[in-house]
Amino acid sequence: MLRNFWPQEKIATWEAVLFLDGLEQNGNDSTVSLISLSPDAHVYWNKGQFALKPISASADSKTLTVQFFWQAKQSVVMPKTNLATIPLSTRDLDRYGNNALYDGSQNNYPKIESGQLFEITTDNLEVRPLPGIALLENVMVSPASYGYGWRSRCGRRL
Repeated sequence: MLRNFWPQEKIATWEAVLFLDGLEQNGNDSTVSLISLSPDAHVYWNKGQFALKPISASADSKTLTVQFFWQAKQSVVMPKTNLATIPLSTRDLDRYGNNALYDGSQNNYPKIESGQLFEITTDNLEVRPLPGIALLENVMVSPASYGYGWRSRCGRRL
């Protein structure tokens, strides 16, 4: 399915990151594929209620900047959708249905909104490596509903 939308080079990059021992083996489930999430964020992620878009990585690979996007809640879920259908906008969303997340790094705990930037950091690349942009790109386009979600581990908690 991915081959219908992305060039073979991009897919090959994702496969190399996710399947270190080849496509016939289990996927990569090491600390390099883990991001720490709060319990609520972990549940929402596994339900495909938000996505993280990779923006940049620092030169020393200790900081990964990501952009947060709530997914727009569909009023009617159709078994088939025309690919030319324009998706609902995520602009200014601050929740998915009744589910919201709050930024605990600020004193007034504001709701996290679509478009907000976060830095995920590590103090030790050997013990707590951050995922590469290629891996996070793959998860961005392969929502948790396809069976791949982040487990809690290192970095900043959302």
